[in-house]
Amino acid sequence: MKILDRYIVRGFLQCFFLVLPSLVGIYLLVDLFEKIDEFIEQKAPVVDTFAFFTLRLPQIAFDLFPVSVLFAGIIFFSLIIKNREYVALEAVGIPPARIIRPPLITGALMALALLIFHAWVVGPSNLAAKHIWDQEIEKVPSFGSSSGTNFFRGKGTIWSFRQAGGTGGLLFDVTLVIFDKEYELKTILRSKEAHYSKGRWHFSQGTVQHFKSGKVQAISPFSTMDLALPDNPETFSRFFTAPKDMGLVELAKTILELKDMGIYDREAESIFWNRLFYPFFGVALLYFGLRLLTLFQQGGLGLGMLIGLIVSFTGWAFWNLFCSWGETGYISPVLPPIIILSTFLIISHIISSKWRISPWR
Repeated sequence: MKILDRYIVRGFLQCFFLVLPSLVGIYLLVDLFEKIDEFIEQKAPVVDTFAFFTLRLPQIAFDLFPVSVLFAGIIFFSLIIKNREYVALEAVGIPPARIIRPPLITGALMALALLIFHAWVVGPSNLAAKHIWDQEIEKVPSFGSSSGTNFFRGKGTIWSFRQAGGTGGLLFDVTLVIFDKEYELKTILRSKEAHYSKGRWHFSQGTVQHFKSGKVQAISPFSTMDLALPDNPETFSRFFTAPKDMGLVELAKTILELKDMGIYDREAESIFWNRLFYPFFGVALLYFGLRLLTLFQQGGLGLGMLIGLIVSFTGWAFWNLFCSWGETGYISPVLPPIIILSTFLIISHIISSKWRISPWR
């Protein structure tokens, strides 16, 4: 890496690690004041309250990543303009595009790292925070409903149960319907209790009915019965978890399993594609914001912040608008993030090619 690249990347990262914690702190304070009353009213333990807001931090950081990248670049380049460092750059014939390239590459690499961060950190932390909220505020179990019967369609199976313990894979008042590959009824199993252990379901105190050609062949009571089934507690938990609370890995697994069952979940697919492209939205905003900044020869940090605010709010507005179209079915779920990213990149290129006005002149 050249000296100039190291200088720009270091300055950009310094601004980024100043902006992101600041924005996360402000967001967390707003979230704290909004929800703390409910924890107090429910007399939730202080440890759980602290854990909930701590577990919210990864998702908040993910949500604020694009605007943090944008403002980090805007602040750094505004300082370059204000301090007239462009004079030295112009003297050696370095064009603005050469200066913009290092933060763009750095932002793209950070976006890739953020995807891994979301898959392995944000998803589990969201589920843990949701568990605390459900237990301490909503007073509902880890998954399923607090009353009534829960239904789940698995791979060649239909389950119903009245209560579920998500962490231990424990089900109560279970009815399990099993079909063959031609969707003919094979077995109906009713059990007072079922739990999952070592890759098998263990049923206790129930009856099992075997069918052939739609007719009952035998009805047998049992005290215990073990079955190897394709469904497991993790599958139950995933399907009773809202897509917005899942990580990328869990979301992808859910979409594939639903497709395997012949079910198309537009909301889950839309959320998946939005999250997959969302970190790179910051790179597109940064490129657009820096190109706007190169249209002016003065203005300093104040003008840079104004450009950053306009670009960030405009970008978020269009992102949410197009993504809502994907969720409601106006367009394919994969198209909204691609359209938004392409639009910002194309406009940025037009600005740089048509208006070649640079603060480094």
